[in-house]
Amino acid sequence: MGVVRGVLAIATEDGLDALLIGSSTYKRDWTRGTVLVNPAETSDGGVSVSGYVDPSTCRPVEIESMSAYSYKILLLPDAC
Repeated sequence: MGVVRGVLAIATEDGLDALLIGSSTYKRDWTRGTVLVNPAETSDGGVSVSGYVDPSTCRPVEIESMSAYSYKILLLPDAC
């Protein structure tokens, strides 16, 4: 559960499935970028994300896999 703008948000199975972009990686879009999270104990090679930049370098990145227990914060190019 989480609080979103003062409203209680309950994570449903359908809601989580909508965010799933690989076998175990979730993608959550934000106004200026996106966050990828792989909470599984195995890596996920079924991920394909492009069109974003690394926030520390502002260089384009293409994500094709996610390591176990990892996350990535990516920005839209005009946000860097």
